[in-house]
Amino acid sequence: MRNKSKSTLSSHTLSSSRRRGSIHLVLALVLFLLLACGDDTTTEVITQSGPNHIKIVEEASKLPECTEDNEGIQIIVKGEPVARVCADGEWSGEAVPANDSLYLKSENFTCQAKQLSDNLGYKIVCDGDSVGVLLHGDEGEKGDKGNAGGGCSLEKLDGNSVRLFCGADSTTVYLGEPIDTSAVVIDSAKKTVSFDLFTGFAQKGPFLKTSKVAVFELADGRTLKKTQKAYLGEFIEDGRYKLTQIELASQYAMLEVDGRYLDETDGKESTAAVNLRAIVDLSGSASANVNVLTHLELDRVIQLVSRDRMAFKQAKKQAQSEVFAQFYIDAKDFDASENLDILGERDEDAALLAVSILLHGGDFVITDSTKAAMADWAMEQDLRAVRKNVEKWNKDGKIGNFEKYIENFIANVISLESCNADNEDVLQTVNNKWSRHKGRSFICHEGTLGIVSRNTFFNPQIDYGWMVDLRDRHAYRTVKIGGQTWLAENLNYEYKISIGDSLVTYGNGCGADNCEVYGRYYIYSAAMDSAALFSENGRGCGFQADCAPISPVPGVCPEGWHLPDTTECRTLMNAVGGDSIAGRYLKSQDLWVDKEDGSSGNGVDSVGFSVLPNGYAGFHKVNGLLDIGVIRYKDTTTTFMTTIRRVETTNTDVFLLVMTANVDAARLVGSGGILTGQSVRCIKD
Repeated sequence: MRNKSKSTLSSHTLSSSRRRGSIHLVLALVLFLLLACGDDTTTEVITQSGPNHIKIVEEASKLPECTEDNEGIQIIVKGEPVARVCADGEWSGEAVPANDSLYLKSENFTCQAKQLSDNLGYKIVCDGDSVGVLLHGDEGEKGDKGNAGGGCSLEKLDGNSVRLFCGADSTTVYLGEPIDTSAVVIDSAKKTVSFDLFTGFAQKGPFLKTSKVAVFELADGRTLKKTQKAYLGEFIEDGRYKLTQIELASQYAMLEVDGRYLDETDGKESTAAVNLRAIVDLSGSASANVNVLTHLELDRVIQLVSRDRMAFKQAKKQAQSEVFAQFYIDAKDFDASENLDILGERDEDAALLAVSILLHGGDFVITDSTKAAMADWAMEQDLRAVRKNVEKWNKDGKIGNFEKYIENFIANVISLESCNADNEDVLQTVNNKWSRHKGRSFICHEGTLGIVSRNTFFNPQIDYGWMVDLRDRHAYRTVKIGGQTWLAENLNYEYKISIGDSLVTYGNGCGADNCEVYGRYYIYSAAMDSAALFSENGRGCGFQADCAPISPVPGVCPEGWHLPDTTECRTLMNAVGGDSIAGRYLKSQDLWVDKEDGSSGNGVDSVGFSVLPNGYAGFHKVNGLLDIGVIRYKDTTTTFMTTIRRVETTNTDVFLLVMTANVDAARLVGSGGILTGQSVRCIKD
């Protein structure tokens, strides 16, 4: 209920002759209204008596409001031969201005609504002077009998008029001179808005130069209906468009863009086109952006303005807040949506980018189920890679913290507490029925919600640490053994490479058992990241390839971790008493079959390394790619990949760390097939 409009009262008559909605405009004579805003504009009600005590006023504009309280009274207007009579809410003979008009001078003023001390309404105050009272009411009832109404606001309509909105009532305010603005030309005679050049950005990601842009004229600021006039523009570069030589009948217009865009998640051109719109007030700027927020709020703005009779500016703010609220973002202090930029550094720019990312598929229907799908999808994205993609589009290379909004969205959708220092390393369970993670455990670690594996075969006496792989949000238990820190469970990252326009899983896969318990099997080239997706250290290291890996090799491991070499494996075994007994102390306490002598093949798991009997996997070619085949020695054996190969065997073998149910030893074996899938345990850098 704040309004900041500029003018000065000249002659004030709030002639609200129609009582609409829940608020009555009550005039000065009845409720002590309409004091002057300046010495030269003082309004004075003439009270001298005429015949039979009929009051006389200088002009028709100084008539009080015709209400039930003064029904039947007569007032003479100087210069008119017949007295005016108040009947049925109107003065007889009155030339009622359209839309309840109030005439003002075009000097500066500021108006606001202040609640009355009895809480029965609002007093309209302009530059400190009371110019009207608005009482709460319902269908003509007085304020003390009716329901509470709303506050008041003023909004500029065109070059020589503004409109006062009070609840369901509105009054047009005509100015003597056009409103001045530096960014737009308003012709007060023709009431047109014109631009030599109009520009802006169209963004999902930035729209391509092949996209189309148009501006449609709207008839006025109350119906927001399109006229027959439209202008076509063109895209320049980096998602920027331009239109030239525009002349519109009002300051309100609809912008529409259609085309493909650069995708935020992979930086590539989108496979499908998208259509985005914006509805804007052009009186304050020769530029407006079109984005997913302007698109999502548009229909709501039209509804609030045309159906609920809300002021345009207020409708825009409310619609924006409602859209952001769907993504659990407080937009109270945000700039207008058409002023936001996904490449900006402000909080509201980052919020726009977060929403654009979450609406990755171009499906703008927001329901509980679609929000769950968005959250599930977002949990699988590497937001670091997304940041790099977007930063490339920005010449300054800086963008806002969009990640915090995505993390907050995920937490709210899947019904978890927001991830912060208060719940660090606290396990929570998803209870959103629409999420595919319903019933799964999540943990908050270092500001990121991580998906906890279904592996429960850990030593309950060990105090495990945590890490979250930011590439896919998998959370892993960690354990410190001697001077080394290892993952306490097998890696479960799906390694993919680009083939043509597609990303395909390469050289890794799951067995019949759940990956969430046993992790994935990786052939050597996948484990070493031979495609150099994450580092150059293992580039080209594959079957019969002559490569020189640079140690340490990050390989397929998360950032800050790497594949172990044989030396690091020996250090691990020595930390638990040497290779002859290492298997016993590193294996899990369950799932291993018995030894040949009938004794248990399970381990002690004294240090929390918790090795499961995963066996190893054969791989075969399917459509030119290696796909997982038969799992061998499940329940009796496990093998872990190292970075070291046996070059004397024509590069077909790699050294593996092997443990079996039948013996207590752990061994480094140099005869593992380089195309055989092994488990991966990463060690911290």
